[in-house]
Amino acid sequence: MGDGYKLEYQVTEKNIPRVSESGDKLTVKQPSGSSFSFNFSSVTKNQYYKIIVPENAGVIDAELEAASGSINVDGVDIKGKVSIASGRAAACDVESKELKVSAASGKIDLSNVIVEKLNVDLTSGSFNATDCKANELDADLTSGMITFDRMSADEVDLDVMSGTVSMNLLGNKDDYDYKLESTSGSIVLDGSKVDRKFKSDAGRDKKIKVDLTSGKVDISFTE
Repeated sequence: MGDGYKLEYQVTEKNIPRVSESGDKLTVKQPSGSSFSFNFSSVTKNQYYKIIVPENAGVIDAELEAASGSINVDGVDIKGKVSIASGRAAACDVESKELKVSAASGKIDLSNVIVEKLNVDLTSGSFNATDCKANELDADLTSGMITFDRMSADEVDLDVMSGTVSMNLLGNKDDYDYKLESTSGSIVLDGSKVDRKFKSDAGRDKKIKVDLTSGKVDISFTE
């Protein structure tokens, strides 16, 4: 493994990982076939894999996947994808150009994540982001709940089939232009329910687009 990088694991014999390197790419695979690449800590019943990254590593291309258990990224700048079928994924103190997070079920938590583009895809379960920033935010929700608290975003695109999205944005309502549409359910903007189709265009740089089939989207602001 490259200078300053270190792989640690504590597993049963049948779960000893297969590790391979090809150029700048490091791949760690469980014998069961679940694979994930780079900085993670997957912990189930005191079993874990952990990759320690040197402080001067810069931004790392990463693809982290788990069928179950948990993935944790802490203090390492990555771009790429974090995906779980079930279980939990968390990222804290991360900067990235582009980050995609997805879950079939389970829970995803982001804290103090700064990205140019953030893509969230949640089939079921829950997603929570606190004190995060994205120039572009694209979130798709099939079912479950998505929560953004003290989120900073310039362009927001929400596509909700069912479930609930609660979005608290830094700034105020007049910072944005809007295109909000709902087939059923409700969209609440700054405490007031809006019509099925609501649009405002004042030439503002910041924009929010919502396409709601069913459920609820609640957008609020914090100065």
